[in-house]
Amino acid sequence: MNNRIRRIIHSLPAIVVVVTVASFLVINNSAAAVEPYPPSETTPVGNITSYNPARSGYPHPLESDDGWGGGAKPWDIVDGRRTYPDEWARGLAFTGGSPEYIEECGWRQVTINFAVPTTFNKVVVWHHGKEHVPNTYKIQYWDGSEWVDAFSTTNGHAYLKYPADPPINWWESWSTPTENTFATVTSAKVKFLFNNCDIEHGWIYNFEVYYEVDYSLYRLAVSSTGGGSVTTPGEGTFSYAPETVVDLVAEAEEGYRFANWTGDVDTIADVEAALTTITMKDSCSITANFELEEGLCSLTISSTGGGSVTTPGEGTFARDEGTVVDLVAEPEVGYLFVNWTGDVNTIGDINAAATNITMDDNYSITANFEYEPQEVQLGVKSGDWIKIDYTITGWPAGEPYPEWLKLEFLSFEGTTANVQVTMHISDGTEQSDTVPADLGEGGSEVFGLSGFVISANLTTGDSIYITGYGDITIEGETARTYAGARRTVVYASVSQYGVQLTYYWDKLTGVMVETSTTWEDMTITAKATETNMWEATTGGTLWWPWIIVAVVAVGVVLFFISRRDTSPVDTSG
Repeated sequence: MNNRIRRIIHSLPAIVVVVTVASFLVINNSAAAVEPYPPSETTPVGNITSYNPARSGYPHPLESDDGWGGGAKPWDIVDGRRTYPDEWARGLAFTGGSPEYIEECGWRQVTINFAVPTTFNKVVVWHHGKEHVPNTYKIQYWDGSEWVDAFSTTNGHAYLKYPADPPINWWESWSTPTENTFATVTSAKVKFLFNNCDIEHGWIYNFEVYYEVDYSLYRLAVSSTGGGSVTTPGEGTFSYAPETVVDLVAEAEEGYRFANWTGDVDTIADVEAALTTITMKDSCSITANFELEEGLCSLTISSTGGGSVTTPGEGTFARDEGTVVDLVAEPEVGYLFVNWTGDVNTIGDINAAATNITMDDNYSITANFEYEPQEVQLGVKSGDWIKIDYTITGWPAGEPYPEWLKLEFLSFEGTTANVQVTMHISDGTEQSDTVPADLGEGGSEVFGLSGFVISANLTTGDSIYITGYGDITIEGETARTYAGARRTVVYASVSQYGVQLTYYWDKLTGVMVETSTTWEDMTITAKATETNMWEATTGGTLWWPWIIVAVVAVGVVLFFISRRDTSPVDTSG
C-alpha cells in the first residue's frame, strides 16, 4: 500500500490535505478571513513553488505536477489541468478572456502559505510564453486581517525578465518569467493575482519568492524596552547608504524616563540623549532603554487566549508605590476566566475576574482563560453499536480501500465513552482500536476520524467542538433515512485546506450517521447502514401509502356501482 493511500485510510473521513514543498513551504488555495477576490477552482498539488532566501543564488525553476486530463483544443483548459497531456507542459492552466475560450473572465490567483512569517521582496512567475503574460496583475501579502498590495501593474509585459523576441528557452521552450521587486514585507502568505480578461489563457509553471538584500547598503535595526518607543526613524530594520547620519528620537511613556542607547553604539553621538544621531559606518542594532521614575512601580499585564484584561488594559503601566490598582478580566463568548498567575502575592483574590493588586514592587501578571465546557447529554449507552459503509469515487485503481467502519460503545465514565472502533479494508484486513471518546469534544479522534459522536438533542445554532477542526455550528436539522429508519438529524459543515467536510448526526443519540469528504480528485461518503440503537422500520412503513391508495380506490368503485344500481330505468319506446 503506498503512503498516499495509507494516509487517506488513517484519516477517514475527516481528511485535511496540505501539500508540502521543501520543509518550510506549503501550497494553500484557501485563505483565512476576508478574501477580496474568489480563489481559483482548484488547489495546486505539485511542486510549482520555491522560496529563495537571501544570497542563496537564483534557483532553477522547479517542475510542477504532471497535471491531469487535458483537451484537444487550447480553449479546453480548466483551472488546475494542463492542456496538452502528451507534451512537456506542466503547471496551472487558467481559461482566458476571449469569448471563443470562456464565457466569463476575471481574477484568478495562486497563493503560497509559508505557515510562518517570512520576509521577501521579489516574486518571479513563469508563464507559457509572452502572449500568455497577463497585462493586469497584483502581488499581495496577508497582513493578518486582509490582503495588501505589494505590487500591481496594468502593463505586465514591461516586467518580463527576459524580454528578447522570440522567447528564450530558459527552462522549457516558450516559458517566460515576469519579475517584480517591491518594498520588503514579512508575511506568512503571498499571492499572485491576475486578470485573465485580456489574454488567450493563463498558464503558470512556477511561482518563486525571494528575499534579496542590497549589500551595498547598511542595515539599522532599532528596538526599545518597555516604557517608551523610538519614534524616529521608528522601530524595525532600515537600510541606509554608507556614512548616512540618521536622526534618533526616543519618547518615554508617562511614569518613565529615557535611560540610554545600548547595542552597536560606537557611532551614536550621545548614548544618554533621547534625541541624537547615528552615523552608518556598518550594519548595526541598537536599543532605546527606559526606566521608571523614582517612587514608581511597573505593572505588566497580559492574558491567555479566550479573553482580555479590560481594566487597566494590557501592557506595562507605571503606578506610585502603594497604589491599589483595579483589575478586570473579561472572557470571550464560550470561555471562562480561570485565575491570575505571576506576581500575585498582593492580588486581592486570584480566582476573581474583578479584583485589585497593591503596588509594593514591580509586578508582572497574567489573566488566564479556558474553554467553557458545554452541557453534554448522553444519547448512547453501553452496548450500543453502529456500522457505517463507505462509498468512494476517485480511489486509485488496484489499491485497497476501506469498506466499512463499526463503532461499539463499551462503557462510560461521565461524558467519556470507551469505544471500540473497527475498520474493514477491501483486502480482507481489519484495523481495530479501543479509545476513550469525550462527547464534549466530538468523540475525540481515532484513525483520523473525529466527530463520530456528540451531545444528544443539539439544535440549530448550537456550537460544538470537533477535534482537529475546532468550534463548528449546527446549521440545521432535517429528516433522513439511516439503518432502515427515518431519523431526525442535525448537520454541520466545515471547509479547510480546500477540503469540504459535511456531518450528519442522529439528533436523539448524537451518533454520526453520515459524513462526506470532498476534495479535488476524490469523494468519500460514509453512511450508517446497521445499528442496534433503533429498529429498522422503513420496509413496513412503505406499505401504508399503498394500503391507503387501495382503500380509496375501492371506495370510489363502490360509490359508482351504488349510483348505477339506484339510477331510474329508461322505459321510453
